[in-house]
Amino acid sequence: MAVAGRMTSLTGRQRTAIGVVVVLAVLLAAAVIVAISLIASLSSERPSPVPLAERYVTALANGDATEAARLDGHDSADEPFLSDDALGSAERITEASVEGYQYAGDAATATVRFTLDGEQHTAEIGFVWQDDAWVIDEGLASAFSVTGGVQSPSDYALPFEIGGVVAPDESGEPVFGLDRTYLVYPGVYDVDLLIDPATIVDITVDPALASDTTGEPVRFTALPGAAETRMIVRLTEPPVSDTEGTS
Repeated sequence: MAVAGRMTSLTGRQRTAIGVVVVLAVLLAAAVIVAISLIASLSSERPSPVPLAERYVTALANGDATEAARLDGHDSADEPFLSDDALGSAERITEASVEGYQYAGDAATATVRFTLDGEQHTAEIGFVWQDDAWVIDEGLASAFSVTGGVQSPSDYALPFEIGGVVAPDESGEPVFGLDRTYLVYPGVYDVDLLIDPATIVDITVDPALASDTTGEPVRFTALPGAAETRMIVRLTEPPVSDTEGTS
């Protein structure tokens, strides 16, 4: 026995509702397409950040910390080792080149390759779009600290010198309880400790890039993107400034 199916037809109200949904879906899809096209158009009109990245790494390779700090927005008054004297004393990067870049909206990154101390490295420079131009907001400086003590390796911020630049301040005096980090551009640096070498038990550089027990200049490698380099000095007695010949 055949069962007759019941045919139903849409009411006028239902047809109107479906039509509204279809129209809204079409309008939404069109809006998405327009937005994507607009973003792509704006991005395509922006210049490449590569020339800025090239000027930056060239300044670092030439020891021109003043220009590098101008480009990445650092102030050498706040960061004394982002200076021509400090960078000029270091073994600097060579064979620097910009390998490529990518951006999304108002942010961009450029990949750079360079040689330091006989080894090749890569790093990224970050940019933001401001006032119709790319600006470096993440450069290649990295952090380091120099501390020491008898009971604790971080009791004192020890006085030291790099390329004639003295810290924690120009007096060359140790400062108890000061936890101070500094920024430095990529390079291999010699650190002269301005304390009596007879009081030094040993010196450790962490990450373990070097170790020294003589009190002679301590060498460390500063690489962008690396963890803070900590120079830790174990002493036989509280530190006393030894700045003879540094004035």
